[in-house]
Amino acid sequence: MSASTNSTHSGTYQGFEDILEFFNLSRKQCPKGVRIKRNRGTIQLDITTDPETGGRKQRGCNCQFTSEGIRKAVDKAWLVHKSLDGQFQSVSEWLDWYKATILDENKTPLENDLITYRQVFKEMEDDYFNGVHKNTKRKRSRDISSDQSSFKRCFLTVFNKVTDWDVYVSWDGIKEALYSPLQDGNSPVGHKDFKNRYYRLRQVAERAGCKKALEK
Repeated sequence: MSASTNSTHSGTYQGFEDILEFFNLSRKQCPKGVRIKRNRGTIQLDITTDPETGGRKQRGCNCQFTSEGIRKAVDKAWLVHKSLDGQFQSVSEWLDWYKATILDENKTPLENDLITYRQVFKEMEDDYFNGVHKNTKRKRSRDISSDQSSFKRCFLTVFNKVTDWDVYVSWDGIKEALYSPLQDGNSPVGHKDFKNRYYRLRQVAERAGCKKALEK
């Protein structure tokens, strides 16, 4: 969607009137139900049916009233639009996603966590096989094929979305893995696998943050 927004105007926006013109044109690129709205020097998302209130609500989106901020706000409007299509089962889950993806609240602490994806993945793998089967309470084992299959399906398929396991965990890396295309090239948002991706990658992010906190 951002490509169409970027092509709306070919000039360079410098003055307020130019920015306002670009803003008004860009509003037409927003999806139904989620519009961008100017709030002095920032931009808000005007959500027609907000999951928390059930009605219209304006939410911040961490975008300034600049040409670049407007482009980002339109992209985020589309992300919110897709997120409302039943991919989250609870309001709290959606709010966590909104804070992380739209408000970028987790960006700063994650960027400097000196722990690699490989380290986090190893910790999660060890925790999984040191645990018990959720139904039978049987101790899991790497020697049991069903446990191996479950780990691959629930964890490894998500881990493999990260292209380089030996770099430090970063917020940009988390988002790249979360939104990497499906095998057919389509966006994962709204797909049944997206929820598992989001849940597992949030665990990765939390472990990176906890690691840093414990070392202080």
